[in-house]
Amino acid sequence: MLEYRKKELISLKVPEKMTGVEDETLPVNVTVKSKYPLDHITWQDDSLIQNGGNITEENGTWTVTMPHYVQNGAEKNMYVVAATAYDNQGNKSDVSHMTVAVSGFNPNDIVTATTAASTTLPADGVSTTQVSVTVTSGSGQKITGLASSLSAQLIRNTQIQGASAASPVAEKISEFKEQSPGVYVSTFTAGTQPGAVIVQPLYNQTTKLNTTTINLTAVKDTAHFATLDASKTTALANSQDAISMTAHVVDAMNNPVQGVTVHWEKRQCWRDAKHTIKHNG
Repeated sequence: MLEYRKKELISLKVPEKMTGVEDETLPVNVTVKSKYPLDHITWQDDSLIQNGGNITEENGTWTVTMPHYVQNGAEKNMYVVAATAYDNQGNKSDVSHMTVAVSGFNPNDIVTATTAASTTLPADGVSTTQVSVTVTSGSGQKITGLASSLSAQLIRNTQIQGASAASPVAEKISEFKEQSPGVYVSTFTAGTQPGAVIVQPLYNQTTKLNTTTINLTAVKDTAHFATLDASKTTALANSQDAISMTAHVVDAMNNPVQGVTVHWEKRQCWRDAKHTIKHNG
C-alpha cells in the first residue's frame, strides 16, 4: 500500500503514437502530474537513435525527430520507446510507452539527377538516346518503385529559325522503367526540327525534378541548296562593283544546316570580263 501511494506522487502521460516522414521533427505532448517539482524524464530510445531519430527537450518542450525510412519494411519503421518521469525527491512514475511510426521518405530532402546518354542528336526523326533519372532520399537511399509515378515533358524555348518541313515530326519520350534500384530510364526519340529540347521529368505529373537538355542538329549528310540569292543582278565591269551571293543550305527535312562549306565555281562567259569571288559561307 505504501509503494502504491508513492507511485501516485508522480505520473507521466505521452502520446500512444507519433507518425511522420523521415527526418521530420514533431512536438511530443508530455503531461506530468507530480506532488513535487519534476526533476527529469528518461527515455529508452536506443533503437530510434541508432536509426537516425532522437527525442529531445528544450525549455520544457519535447520533440521527436523521425528516424530513417526503410523501404518495403513496415515493421522496421515502427519503434516503441519508453519514458519515466522523476521528481526531485527521487520518486518515479510508471513507465509510459509511445510508438514512433515512419510513414515514408521526406519529399523535401529527396535529391534527383537527370542525364542523357547523348546530349546531341541529329534532327532526323529516328535517332534515340537513353534518359536516366536517379532518385535518392535525404539519408542516401535509392528510392524504388516510382516508375509508374514518373513522366516527362519535352519543352522547347528556342529553335533554329528559317525554312522548316511542311509536316515536322515531333520528338517523343517513352514511359519510365526502373533499370536498377532508384534508377529510372526512358527512351528519347529525336524530332525533325533542330533546336534545344529540355527534358522535364515529373513526379505524379506535378512535382518537377531536375532537367537535362538534348540538342537536335540539322542533318548535314543530306544538305543541299534550297536557294541562291544575289544582292543584285548586274554590276559594272570596273573591278570594284561587286555582287554578293548567299547560298541557303537545308537538309532533307528542309531545316537550315549550319557549318557547311560551300565551294564556289566561276565560269568565263566573256573573254575580257574579270571576276572577283567572295566567300561568305
